[in-house]
Amino acid sequence: MKVLAIVPARGGSKGIPGKNLKLLGSKPLIAYPIQEVQNSNLDIELVVSTDDTAIADLASRYNARVIMRPLELGSDSSPVIDSVIHVLNQFKEEGVFFDVVVLLQPTSPFWKSKDLENVIGLLDDPNCGGVISVCPSPEAHPARMYTVDNPGFLRPLQPDGEVLRRQDLPTVYLRNGCFYAVKTGTILKEKTLMPSNKKAYVMDPKWFLTIDTPRDLKLAGILADEWETESNS
Repeated sequence: MKVLAIVPARGGSKGIPGKNLKLLGSKPLIAYPIQEVQNSNLDIELVVSTDDTAIADLASRYNARVIMRPLELGSDSSPVIDSVIHVLNQFKEEGVFFDVVVLLQPTSPFWKSKDLENVIGLLDDPNCGGVISVCPSPEAHPARMYTVDNPGFLRPLQPDGEVLRRQDLPTVYLRNGCFYAVKTGTILKEKTLMPSNKKAYVMDPKWFLTIDTPRDLKLAGILADEWETESNS
Protein backbone atom coordinates (compact mmCIF):
# COMPACT_ATOMS: atom_id res chain seq x y z
CA MET A 1 0.00 0.00 0.00
CA LYS A 2 1.10 3.53 -0.72
CA VAL A 3 0.96 5.44 2.56
CA LEU A 4 0.78 9.16 3.30
CA ALA A 5 1.61 10.27 6.85
CA ILE A 6 0.26 13.68 7.80
CA VAL A 7 1.46 15.52 10.89
CA PRO A 8 -1.10 18.26 11.65
CA ALA A 9 0.54 21.19 13.42
CA ARG A 10 -1.35 24.44 13.47
CA GLY A 11 0.21 27.46 15.09
CA GLY A 12 -2.75 28.87 17.00
CA SER A 13 -2.92 26.67 20.07
CA LYS A 14 -4.59 28.50 22.95
CA GLY A 15 -4.05 25.93 25.71
CA ILE A 16 -0.27 26.01 25.21
CA PRO A 17 0.87 28.85 22.92
CA GLY A 18 3.48 27.58 20.47
CA LYS A 19 2.74 24.03 21.63
CA ASN A 20 4.16 22.13 18.67
CA LEU A 21 7.50 23.93 19.04
CA LYS A 22 7.88 23.25 22.79
CA LEU A 23 10.78 21.08 23.91
CA LEU A 24 9.82 17.69 25.27
CA GLY A 25 12.86 15.93 26.63
CA SER A 26 15.65 16.50 24.16
CA LYS A 27 13.64 17.65 21.13
CA PRO A 28 10.63 19.71 20.07
CA LEU A 29 7.23 18.08 20.18
CA ILE A 30 6.78 18.06 16.41
CA ALA A 31 10.01 16.10 15.96
CA TYR A 32 8.59 12.97 17.62
CA PRO A 33 6.26 11.82 14.81
CA ILE A 34 8.60 13.05 12.09
CA GLN A 35 11.56 11.01 13.32
CA GLU A 36 9.56 7.85 13.98
CA VAL A 37 8.19 7.89 10.42
CA GLN A 38 11.73 8.34 9.15
CA ASN A 39 12.88 5.42 11.33
CA SER A 40 10.23 3.03 10.01
CA ASN A 41 10.85 0.28 7.47
CA LEU A 42 7.88 1.42 5.41
CA ASP A 43 7.98 3.55 2.28
CA ILE A 44 5.90 6.47 3.55
CA GLU A 45 5.43 9.96 2.17
CA LEU A 46 5.62 12.35 5.13
CA VAL A 47 4.01 15.78 5.21
CA VAL A 48 3.60 18.40 7.90
CA SER A 49 0.41 20.42 7.43
CA THR A 50 0.63 23.82 9.10
CA ASP A 51 -0.39 27.45 8.86
CA ASP A 52 2.63 28.66 10.83
CA THR A 53 5.97 29.63 9.29
CA ALA A 54 7.99 28.86 12.44
CA ILE A 55 6.58 25.32 12.51
CA ALA A 56 7.23 25.01 8.78
CA ASP A 57 10.87 26.07 9.20
CA LEU A 58 11.46 23.63 12.06
CA ALA A 59 9.79 20.74 10.21
CA SER A 60 11.98 21.46 7.19
CA ARG A 61 15.08 21.27 9.38
CA TYR A 62 13.97 17.75 10.27
CA ASN A 63 13.75 16.98 6.53
CA ALA A 64 9.95 16.83 6.41
CA ARG A 65 7.99 18.17 3.48
CA VAL A 66 5.67 21.01 4.48
CA ILE A 67 2.31 21.89 2.95
CA MET A 68 1.00 25.23 4.11
CA ARG A 69 -2.70 25.13 4.82
CA PRO A 70 -5.02 28.12 4.34
CA LEU A 71 -5.53 30.25 7.44
CA GLU A 72 -9.18 29.22 7.67
CA LEU A 73 -8.03 25.64 8.28
CA GLY A 74 -5.92 26.71 11.26
CA SER A 75 -8.63 27.85 13.66
CA ASP A 76 -9.84 26.06 16.79
CA SER A 77 -13.08 25.16 15.04
CA SER A 78 -11.52 23.75 11.87
CA PRO A 79 -12.10 19.97 11.58
CA VAL A 80 -8.82 18.14 11.03
CA ILE A 81 -10.43 16.13 8.21
CA ASP A 82 -10.56 19.35 6.16
CA SER A 83 -6.78 19.71 6.46
CA VAL A 84 -6.32 16.07 5.47
CA ILE A 85 -8.43 16.53 2.35
CA HIS A 86 -6.51 19.73 1.58
CA VAL A 87 -3.25 17.76 1.58
CA LEU A 88 -4.75 15.00 -0.57
CA ASN A 89 -5.93 17.61 -3.08
CA GLN A 90 -2.42 19.10 -3.22
CA PHE A 91 -1.00 15.71 -4.15
CA LYS A 92 -3.85 15.09 -6.59
CA GLU A 93 -2.77 18.22 -8.46
CA GLU A 94 0.70 16.65 -8.70
CA GLY A 95 -0.81 13.39 -10.00
CA VAL A 96 0.09 11.50 -6.82
CA PHE A 97 -2.41 9.24 -5.05
CA PHE A 98 -2.28 7.16 -1.87
CA ASP A 99 -4.00 4.05 -0.59
CA VAL A 100 -3.82 5.01 3.08
CA VAL A 101 -3.57 8.19 5.12
CA VAL A 102 -2.28 8.06 8.68
CA LEU A 103 -2.69 11.10 10.90
CA LEU A 104 0.08 11.47 13.51
CA GLN A 105 -0.62 14.10 16.13
CA PRO A 106 2.40 15.67 17.85
CA THR A 107 0.29 15.93 21.01
CA SER A 108 0.38 12.12 21.41
CA PRO A 109 4.14 11.52 21.06
CA PHE A 110 4.83 8.25 22.85
CA TRP A 111 4.94 5.61 20.12
CA LYS A 112 7.62 3.91 18.05
CA SER A 113 8.07 3.20 14.35
CA LYS A 114 7.20 -0.46 14.99
CA ASP A 115 3.75 0.65 16.16
CA LEU A 116 3.25 2.49 12.89
CA GLU A 117 4.26 -0.60 10.93
CA ASN A 118 1.81 -2.73 12.93
CA VAL A 119 -1.01 -0.28 12.34
CA ILE A 120 -0.48 -0.26 8.58
CA GLY A 121 -0.34 -4.07 8.59
CA LEU A 122 -3.85 -4.27 10.05
CA LEU A 123 -5.21 -2.47 6.99
CA ASP A 124 -4.56 -5.54 4.82
CA ASP A 125 -8.09 -6.67 5.76
CA PRO A 126 -10.35 -5.66 2.83
CA ASN A 127 -13.28 -5.18 5.24
CA CYS A 128 -11.35 -2.70 7.37
CA GLY A 129 -11.69 0.98 6.51
CA GLY A 130 -9.33 2.23 9.19
CA VAL A 131 -7.30 1.53 12.32
CA ILE A 132 -7.54 3.65 15.46
CA SER A 133 -5.09 3.38 18.36
CA VAL A 134 -6.61 2.86 21.80
CA CYS A 135 -5.64 2.00 25.37
CA PRO A 136 -7.55 -0.08 27.90
CA SER A 137 -9.27 2.29 30.32
CA PRO A 138 -10.15 0.58 33.61
CA GLU A 139 -10.55 3.81 35.61
CA ALA A 140 -12.36 6.00 33.06
CA HIS A 141 -15.15 3.43 32.63
CA PRO A 142 -18.74 4.33 31.66
CA ALA A 143 -19.90 2.42 34.77
CA ARG A 144 -18.11 5.09 36.83
CA MET A 145 -19.56 8.02 34.88
CA TYR A 146 -22.65 10.11 35.50
CA THR A 147 -24.70 12.98 34.26
CA VAL A 148 -26.04 15.51 36.78
CA ASP A 149 -29.67 16.58 36.51
CA ASN A 150 -31.07 20.00 37.41
CA PRO A 151 -31.66 19.23 41.14
CA GLY A 152 -28.06 17.96 41.28
CA PHE A 153 -28.70 14.21 41.43
CA LEU A 154 -26.26 11.79 39.81
CA ARG A 155 -27.63 9.71 36.93
CA PRO A 156 -25.37 6.75 36.03
CA LEU A 157 -24.52 6.09 32.39
CA GLN A 158 -24.47 2.36 33.11
CA PRO A 159 -26.78 1.67 36.07
CA ASP A 160 -26.17 -2.09 35.91
CA GLY A 161 -22.42 -1.66 36.35
CA GLU A 162 -22.40 1.06 38.97
CA VAL A 163 -21.76 -1.24 41.96
CA LEU A 164 -19.60 -3.85 40.22
CA ARG A 165 -15.96 -4.22 41.17
CA ARG A 166 -13.48 -2.90 38.62
CA GLN A 167 -12.25 -6.41 37.80
CA ASP A 168 -15.82 -7.50 37.06
CA LEU A 169 -16.44 -4.80 34.47
CA PRO A 170 -15.93 -5.51 30.76
CA THR A 171 -12.82 -3.90 29.32
CA VAL A 172 -13.41 -0.60 27.56
CA TYR A 173 -10.91 1.25 25.40
CA LEU A 174 -10.11 4.93 25.05
CA ARG A 175 -8.68 6.58 21.95
CA ASN A 176 -5.13 7.66 22.75
CA GLY A 177 -4.60 10.00 19.77
CA CYS A 178 -1.48 8.30 18.40
CA PHE A 179 -2.81 6.79 15.16
CA TYR A 180 -5.72 7.48 12.85
CA ALA A 181 -4.95 5.32 9.79
CA VAL A 182 -7.71 5.32 7.19
CA LYS A 183 -7.90 4.08 3.62
CA THR A 184 -8.07 7.01 1.23
CA GLY A 185 -11.21 5.73 -0.49
CA THR A 186 -12.94 5.59 2.88
CA ILE A 187 -11.85 9.14 3.72
CA LEU A 188 -13.21 10.49 0.46
CA LYS A 189 -16.46 8.54 0.85
CA GLU A 190 -17.20 9.09 4.55
CA LYS A 191 -15.35 12.41 5.07
CA THR A 192 -14.05 11.33 8.47
CA LEU A 193 -11.04 9.82 10.23
CA MET A 194 -13.41 7.67 12.30
CA PRO A 195 -14.81 5.34 9.61
CA SER A 196 -17.70 2.97 10.24
CA ASN A 197 -15.55 -0.20 9.90
CA LYS A 198 -12.42 0.30 11.97
CA LYS A 199 -10.06 -1.94 13.90
CA ALA A 200 -8.35 -1.26 17.20
CA TYR A 201 -4.62 -1.06 17.68
CA VAL A 202 -4.25 -1.57 21.43
CA MET A 203 -1.34 0.22 23.10
CA ASP A 204 0.18 0.34 26.58
CA PRO A 205 -1.80 2.73 28.84
CA LYS A 206 1.44 3.53 30.70
CA TRP A 207 2.29 5.98 27.91
CA PHE A 208 -1.19 7.42 27.41
CA LEU A 209 -1.09 11.20 27.42
CA THR A 210 -2.60 13.83 25.15
CA ILE A 211 -0.83 17.18 25.51
CA ASP A 212 -3.43 19.96 25.53
CA THR A 213 -2.69 21.95 28.70
CA PRO A 214 0.41 23.21 30.57
CA ARG A 215 -0.23 20.44 33.14
CA ASP A 216 -0.17 17.83 30.36
CA LEU A 217 3.14 19.22 29.12
CA LYS A 218 4.69 18.97 32.60
CA LEU A 219 3.52 15.37 32.94
CA ALA A 220 4.84 14.61 29.45
CA GLY A 221 8.24 15.94 30.49
CA ILE A 222 8.36 13.38 33.29
CA LEU A 223 7.29 10.58 30.97
CA ALA A 224 9.72 11.67 28.25
CA ASP A 225 12.78 10.98 30.41
CA GLU A 226 11.61 7.44 31.09
CA TRP A 227 10.50 7.00 27.47
CA GLU A 228 13.93 7.91 26.13
CA THR A 229 15.64 5.64 28.66
CA GLU A 230 13.47 2.67 27.72
CA SER A 231 13.71 3.41 23.99
CA ASN A 232 17.51 3.44 24.13
CA SER A 233 17.87 0.34 26.31
